[in-house]
Amino acid sequence: MLAAALKDARKRARKTLRDVAEATGLSIGFISDIEHGRRRTTPEVLEAIQKVLGVKDNALIKAGQESQLLKEKLRFLYESRPQSSFALARLAEDLSDEDLLEMLKTLEQKR
Repeated sequence: MLAAALKDARKRARKTLRDVAEATGLSIGFISDIEHGRRRTTPEVLEAIQKVLGVKDNALIKAGQESQLLKEKLRFLYESRPQSSFALARLAEDLSDEDLLEMLKTLEQKR
């Protein structure tokens, strides 16, 4: 999802976190947190990063939207089960997009 897509795009562009940070005015830590799925961001920030990395077709923005849809789907799942909602909400906030996707797949298989 977004975390992996951003890191892959940066590596393909042969840019360091510092390069992207300097070109966008964002901090290295902020970009690193996005790459590790620890922080959400806005389409405007993703657009700025896309320009620096030469990403076409809004691929990072689309990946960000997919990540958000995944989180909303997980939110619906745990809201439909109030007894589990608190634990799942706390867990989902700390997971990377890839871990969330794996968790969602596991939950859907258990239905």
